[in-house]
Amino acid sequence: MAANDDSNGPDSYVRLTCPADDDYILMIHDQLRGGGPEFAYRIEVAPVEPELTLGLAEREAFVDVTVPVPQGIVSP
Repeated sequence: MAANDDSNGPDSYVRLTCPADDDYILMIHDQLRGGGPEFAYRIEVAPVEPELTLGLAEREAFVDVTVPVPQGIVSP
């Protein structure tokens, strides 16, 4: 249903919407079908949470830029 090999770094990332509530089997292996008892894999499975990240370039080195955002303002 999904596969990924190094999502912008050494770790893979897969975002998947399952088609229905059911039991699923998760299988993990490297892209070359290697691995074995001496290899360690770690997974995290979690629902997607809404998130907003905003970054602004520095105007002066090492001085944070702050921008006031009025509460209740919704953009179209």
